[in-house]
Amino acid sequence: MRETRETRDELVAAIGAQRVQELEEYWLSEPDSEANAAFLQRAAYRERLLVAVWAKLRRLERLRVTAGREAMKIDRCDVQAGEGLTAEKTRK
Repeated sequence: MRETRETRDELVAAIGAQRVQELEEYWLSEPDSEANAAFLQRAAYRERLLVAVWAKLRRLERLRVTAGREAMKIDRCDVQAGEGLTAEKTRK
């Protein structure tokens, strides 16, 4: 993920702040497939690459959030199971 962020930063520096802002507006608008095809035809290589990097970072972030939630569920189950064992030992 770190390498992807570094790539993003390098592309942002190469493209320029104003064009990156335009690309970001495009990216956040979530265009339909026709608009996306038109964009890809007129965008420069680095611009297309930057949009691809943003998509990858979004997927990685969603995966990271999902994995974190699953880990918290597992930890919660382990804690609850441990509490049940402690209560049984106390009764004896």
